[in-house]
Amino acid sequence: MRMFKNAFDALLNLIYFSIGLLIVFWPSVLAIYVGHDLSFMHMYIFTLIGFLINVIYLVKLFGWVSVQINKYNFTRIQSNKRSK
Repeated sequence: MRMFKNAFDALLNLIYFSIGLLIVFWPSVLAIYVGHDLSFMHMYIFTLIGFLINVIYLVKLFGWVSVQINKYNFTRIQSNKRSK
């Protein structure tokens, strides 16, 4: 069950990251599709918001990965101590 929870967390992080990327890039895609540029201020604000969301979720993702590595190392060290 724990493995599925970890896989679900990883999938959730990937979805959050994708949403962040969409927020970063959709104004430029929209501007190209519509055929005229959005104002610079709108582009700047949307890009800043998307960048912040991506940074938050990247930190969350790397934190999650480091916790998993620490759990693995801790259990490995504990099992090594028990075997001696």
